[in-house]
Amino acid sequence: MFSLRPVATVAALVRPRRLVLPMPQLPAARRFCAPAVVEKKAEAPKAAPKKSSGGFGSRVKSFAVGFALASAASGYALFFKVQLASEELAAMVREAAARQAQIERRLAALEGKK
Repeated sequence: MFSLRPVATVAALVRPRRLVLPMPQLPAARRFCAPAVVEKKAEAPKAAPKKSSGGFGSRVKSFAVGFALASAASGYALFFKVQLASEELAAMVREAAARQAQIERRLAALEGKK
């Protein structure tokens, strides 16, 4: 019915495979063992004159505009948060005043019984 042969495991049946990743093709200057051949560089065409990237004044102006926009956005957010907090505080004060009035009425009723 049953055989007494050893049972093969799944790991024994499956051969492990080597993981081979493709190597990216790097330029010769970036390779570890580049060939010792010196390549002659072609003369580069003359570059167009650089455009002016802006002076110090334009950078200061851009910084000031960015700072003003960020300040306006954060000021609005703070104003909104303060407004919500003041509304919540006013609601708590109204609730405390209502409780105080209720306690005073109950105290007056108890004093009137004596």
